[in-house]
Amino acid sequence: MTERVHLVKPVHGGYCLGFGEGVTYFVRHGIPGEVVDIEPTRRRRRMVWADAVDIVEPSASRRPSVWPEAGPGGVGGGELVHVCLEAQRRWKADVVAETLVRLGHRDFAAATDGLTCDACPGEDERGGLGWRSRLELTVTPDGLAGMHRWRDQSVQALEMMPLALGEIIDMGLLGPDSPWRALWTPGERIRAVRGAVRIGQRWYDREQRAMETPPRLSYEAAGLTYDVSGEDFWQAHVEGAGVLVRRVLAACADCEGPVLELYCGSGLFTRLLGERLETTSLLAVEGSPSAARSAGRIVEDIGVGEVLAARIDAAAIKEWCLGCSPALIVTDPPRAGMGTQAAQALAASGARRIVYIACDPASLARDGKVLLEAGYRILQLTCDDLYPHTAHVETVAVFDRSEKVA
Repeated sequence: MTERVHLVKPVHGGYCLGFGEGVTYFVRHGIPGEVVDIEPTRRRRRMVWADAVDIVEPSASRRPSVWPEAGPGGVGGGELVHVCLEAQRRWKADVVAETLVRLGHRDFAAATDGLTCDACPGEDERGGLGWRSRLELTVTPDGLAGMHRWRDQSVQALEMMPLALGEIIDMGLLGPDSPWRALWTPGERIRAVRGAVRIGQRWYDREQRAMETPPRLSYEAAGLTYDVSGEDFWQAHVEGAGVLVRRVLAACADCEGPVLELYCGSGLFTRLLGERLETTSLLAVEGSPSAARSAGRIVEDIGVGEVLAARIDAAAIKEWCLGCSPALIVTDPPRAGMGTQAAQALAASGARRIVYIACDPASLARDGKVLLEAGYRILQLTCDDLYPHTAHVETVAVFDRSEKVA
């Protein structure tokens, strides 16, 4: 049975907030200002999670969905496919600001005043499509490539994936006529990158020939070149790495002294920090041994720094900080963030500046609150739309203190 709701504002996770008769609604597939009929998907006390299934009063920002398979009852990963790009960016800036103020320190209020979410180069010309440089799929029980439904273990076969690079789509992974179906079995995971596909644990080139080792992929970001394994993390958006390199360079340009980089991945910022800052002391740490090897090749190439493959936690951070006395810390943690104890170790490091790259505003709010309470101030906060048509957003926060706080 449907219920009618007036949607008020966007909130974290791709939802719109609505109210009615003592109930708070979290609605997907709507737009703030719309009146919609909803179909509840979950209830808890006076909170209801739901899909908008009929748009009674549409917003001027509504557009025909660019990916209907991500609509109500469909797959995740396309929460804003019905929203025009300009409104998507306003949505994300509003969510980042609201989340940081609600969950974080009071200083976030001034830092987020007038915050905007910037588009990647060429995004409007692409219509926000064709940006994903890698694609993760799962095989359905019927042997078709698909994705998990929103917060559901079931897998839905895909007929299209307009967010992926044409080079990936052209390999023909989707649909009942896919030439790859003979190589996989139900339940197997698939990773597609430029020119190669991993099925289970085995890699194949675009001609479906088995590869002895994972492919090496060449990337360029802001004039810097990288050699990365297809197994390792890299920014999904084709322009994303360049955007973040420029953000971090601007944040660090006036810094001098030893550098500690946490969650260095395959070395995106490692090359930047070693080449552009001309530091003589750089310690980069990464939990994935494979990614650490890629970053290690970078420090060998530039002749500066050390890469350590190790677990990153509060005790380890304290030890590394005692060893190198960093003036600058750059950290790019996973979606869950650093965590309170690790953030406390950063705050006690004595570093003049901490650059925190975040893909989840709630994690940034929690960890940033620790830094601000320890005496850091927000020097800069930027927001970039590295994930068009999704609810995700990338934020770079620069925390600074010129003198060590007692």
